[in-house]
Amino acid sequence: MNWDIQHIFMYPPITGVSINSVFLSPEFRIIEYCLIAVILIFGTIYFSIKKFILPDAFRKAIIAAFFASGLLYAIHADIGWATWLVTDVKNYSGLSTEEKLEKLDDGLYYFSLQAKKTTTDNYQIYTSKEYMYFRTRYYLLPLLKHEQASFIIVIADDEARFDPHTHIFTRGKTMIANVEPILVFSQNAYILKRQ
Repeated sequence: MNWDIQHIFMYPPITGVSINSVFLSPEFRIIEYCLIAVILIFGTIYFSIKKFILPDAFRKAIIAAFFASGLLYAIHADIGWATWLVTDVKNYSGLSTEEKLEKLDDGLYYFSLQAKKTTTDNYQIYTSKEYMYFRTRYYLLPLLKHEQASFIIVIADDEARFDPHTHIFTRGKTMIANVEPILVFSQNAYILKRQ
């Protein structure tokens, strides 16, 4: 591992929904372990001097060490959350909902708007990216996703192929014949309709 103290003070964007999903750099983890070791050693010595027998002194030092390391982790995570919040406020403050969505999802948002205008019935989504799958479903509400739906939405799918000459859509072992393109947004974002 290349030691880089800069990683300790850099806060990457928060990608989860709880304190448990805050990224901890390897350098920060090493500092956490060192903090636990130092408090464990000095805590045991301190509590031994305070006339506790060694097992009791060690138990109290363990409690103090894990409390201190947990507190340091919580402070680090909260700074990360606060950084994330400040960044979001800077980027999205004063924008309308439409402008925020355009800035957040860019091409996906525009494609989904076109898809919502074009798609009049239930649909199937094919994508290799989980984020795009859920965001597209969100943007297409109140339409529902169903198997064997009339419309096939393909967005950023590494396996999907459409042959315009034979009108066949394939993805892995799935093969759907007699489909027509009704919206081609880009090479990897299009909508097909079953005939």
